[in-house]
Amino acid sequence: MTWIAVLALAGAALAGAEGNDAAKRLFEAVRKGDAKKVRALIAESPAAVRAKDRSGNTALHFAAGLDDAEMASLLLAKGADVNAMNTHGSTPLAVAVMAGKTKVVRQLLKHDADPNRKRANADGALNHLARSTHASGPALLQMLVAAGVDVNIRGYPGETPLSSAVRAGNRRMAELLIEAGADVNAAPTQYRPGPLHDARDRATAAMLLDHGARVDGRDFRGRSVLHHVGSPE
Repeated sequence: MTWIAVLALAGAALAGAEGNDAAKRLFEAVRKGDAKKVRALIAESPAAVRAKDRSGNTALHFAAGLDDAEMASLLLAKGADVNAMNTHGSTPLAVAVMAGKTKVVRQLLKHDADPNRKRANADGALNHLARSTHASGPALLQMLVAAGVDVNIRGYPGETPLSSAVRAGNRRMAELLIEAGADVNAAPTQYRPGPLHDARDRATAAMLLDHGARVDGRDFRGRSVLHHVGSPE
């Protein structure tokens, strides 16, 4: 789910903070960017800063999606969990990356957000970024790499960021990932072949080959790259 979709459900989410009135009011204050009220609410109910809505989002997730770096900093200073995961396995950092928000990503990383944290067999921050076409993509990638992200981290369903970028037709991101150390010959999984198998156009395939992709590589079922040419999957 994209962060835009999460925000679209904000009304229902605010009503679902597990009956915690303080948390509901905190989420609303964060959404409105009301720092004064946020301070007052946390002083009144300190536990609200870590409370979650029905989708597992904390107040920090909302601040991250809104690119409110000052609000994020305030919440973190008051005890927010920088690596909290929602029900989709997304941390505030992943939410900010999905939304293409550089200011809050920088702030979260400054507070030791783990760029590799994610739920098993789910997409992490880099997996989402690989498919993104945000103008901020290259800058976000640079930030994540500097923070120690695993450029070959497996997302869903066992897909590497490079394969995600290639499948999305995001050649520029694919090139940047390779420059950052992404494996052009990453081993296939039961559900996903390697990056070259995923190439959807000649230019992308040529780029991968120029960077050492093996033309004789096989997918999990032993099929060659030629088998995948023109295939929808």
